[in-house]
Amino acid sequence: MEGPHKDLDALLRSQGELIGSIAHDLKGLINGIEGGMYFISSGIKKEKPERIGQGHEMMKRNLERIRRAVASHLYYVKDREINWNELGIPDMVSSAVDSIQGRADELGVEVEINAGEGTFEGDEFAVRSMLVNVVDYALEVCHRCKQETDVAVVGSAEATKEWTIFDLHAKGFSMDEESRALALADTYMPRGVDRSHLGLFIANKIAKSHQGSLEIETTTEPRATRFLIKMPIRRAAG
Repeated sequence: MEGPHKDLDALLRSQGELIGSIAHDLKGLINGIEGGMYFISSGIKKEKPERIGQGHEMMKRNLERIRRAVASHLYYVKDREINWNELGIPDMVSSAVDSIQGRADELGVEVEINAGEGTFEGDEFAVRSMLVNVVDYALEVCHRCKQETDVAVVGSAEATKEWTIFDLHAKGFSMDEESRALALADTYMPRGVDRSHLGLFIANKIAKSHQGSLEIETTTEPRATRFLIKMPIRRAAG
């Protein structure tokens, strides 16, 4: 019985760490909303419309990030049944970039993803969450490196005869091997207070649920990290 008990203990620890990660992330986002409320209140009192506008934008950004975070975490916590539909590659890329553009502008990191034509089968909500999680991670790490080197989030999306390929790059950032292993692990395990790989972990889970894969490659000269997502154009029967 030692084996099953050991596996159960590991699973329970993982779930506990996940709940802690969600609470930690939401606390930070709620603090951002409260900051926006402060700007609005002070703008009203001091009759400064620009502060009201700034506070409104802060609240909008953080509410959108809460929505994305909750949606992604729920996908991990609950094994959703995939709602298969015909998806357009340009539409999915455009939707993902639009939802993250405000964050990119806030961090001062350029995002450019060129999308080719083509369609594939997938769950619209899940695929959008997958792309947003990867791009959001790339934005955050590029922002950290911005003072040291030129950074950008770039990539492409295209269809081959059998595969849809999302080829995304965080220029200026090299991921360490431990972070890569944690992001691609079967069970979520945080590294101390660093929970930045949770989004990649969820993206990997979504790719696998679509009979695809997420690969992460890194280089040091030049510094860059590649996130290669491959998903079949048509799901396998059964």
